[in-house]
Amino acid sequence: MLDEIGGQAWSAQPGPRFEPGTEVAGFTIEGTIASGSFGTVYRARRSGRLYAIKLVRIDPRADREAAALRLVRHPNVVTYHGYGFWPEDEPRFLVLALELVEGRTLDVWAAEENPSALELVMRMLLPFALTLADVHASGVVHRDIKEANIVMREADGQPVLVDFGAAGLKEGALRLTMRLPPGTAEYRSPEALRFAREWEGEPYPFAPGDDLWALGVVTYILLTRTLPFGDRNGPDLNRAILEEDAARPECAQPARAAGPERVVHGDAGKGARGPVPGCQGARGGPAGAVHPGGQHVAHTAVPQRGPREAPSPCSGRARRPAPRAVADCRTRPRRTPPVVRASRGHPTHGVVFLSRDATGHIWPRSRSPSHAGRECARRGTPARARRRRDE
Repeated sequence: MLDEIGGQAWSAQPGPRFEPGTEVAGFTIEGTIASGSFGTVYRARRSGRLYAIKLVRIDPRADREAAALRLVRHPNVVTYHGYGFWPEDEPRFLVLALELVEGRTLDVWAAEENPSALELVMRMLLPFALTLADVHASGVVHRDIKEANIVMREADGQPVLVDFGAAGLKEGALRLTMRLPPGTAEYRSPEALRFAREWEGEPYPFAPGDDLWALGVVTYILLTRTLPFGDRNGPDLNRAILEEDAARPECAQPARAAGPERVVHGDAGKGARGPVPGCQGARGGPAGAVHPGGQHVAHTAVPQRGPREAPSPCSGRARRPAPRAVADCRTRPRRTPPVVRASRGHPTHGVVFLSRDATGHIWPRSRSPSHAGRECARRGTPARARRRRDE
């Protein structure tokens, strides 16, 4: 994995490859689970018990991952049991002994289970948001929230956060990268990109809001099957994250309608739908964009509007207007994650959002016409105007 200025990040080196039956630090390898920039994870057995063991090269990044895992103790976070060294005579790798979480990664689970938007919110989004709040309260920021690092546990259906290879500690952490910490480009927060653009040599002050932004991107992808700002292959990814709003979920038209996105359109599952009226050029990324997980994302062509039609709220990703001061409303220095609607019926009923306060904590809240008067912090829009817009 590379840092933002192209330098080689700590531990971004290929690790050893073991065949089933190999003995490593007292564990017997049974198979490979995953391999990434910061190490390889194996399914292994020791004294009749199954583990997931991760081999990471011995360096400060490995020490930080172990420290982050020790700090976080939560039923929805992979459990850390201890560590060893390999090889024994001249140790070059740290062997992290972890809980073996049996299940499917979030993107695979969503593709195979095809949950409704409401099921997605209740079964994944809410419990995972509460998990993140506890992780942040422990002084840890994950910094690489994405579908591949969330496993839907087979035993109880709960989401489990894994892979703390990019994690950061809020206190006592050694600086390991020059400009930005490691992460995945499509999930970077605008605060991080703005810092990188104006970088003057100081380390990036990462915060829980970076994880919350990434969670918003994950939710948008699951509901629409598109990336909200395009992928890293496009030349304008960073500019889009900094300057544009994601297309409304009902305007981000994927080619495949058999998924949670059908609920965004209020569809009961009757198959593919045509373009949403009034959505011109809605896009969650460049045509033919490839999702970071490898899934090809197509986009549905929509008819052009006539010259006399009123502008549509779905006409692509629009530039955000300059922020304006709002009296008696709490200011929000950080951008809100891509907003996603999660309703099965009328758009103003049963909608669930994640809110973030000034400290970066999050909580679920329901939005309906009766709650509109409480949303002073939402860009200062009068409650009466919001109710008319929702209708």
